[in-house]
Amino acid sequence: MNDILTFKVKKPHYHKQNAKRNSKAGNLDRNLVYITRIISRGDFDPEKSYHVVLAKIARSKGIIDKDNNILKEEYLICKTKR
Repeated sequence: MNDILTFKVKKPHYHKQNAKRNSKAGNLDRNLVYITRIISRGDFDPEKSYHVVLAKIARSKGIIDKDNNILKEEYLICKTKR
């Protein structure tokens, strides 16, 4: 039963953040730029799972090849604004 004296609690209103940061395409571009920079510097570490996952994504997009050579050089020039 509904009690008349119970308090009605409203959920807080969450503000939407910048749509550019929340878009999956923007995050994907940032990650692809990140992994190409890591590979170009020679800091790629196959022991880090994060690097391995990003490398697999870059391979599926055709940015790097199986031997971690960069095929698309435009990702070294930052596509995202900082």
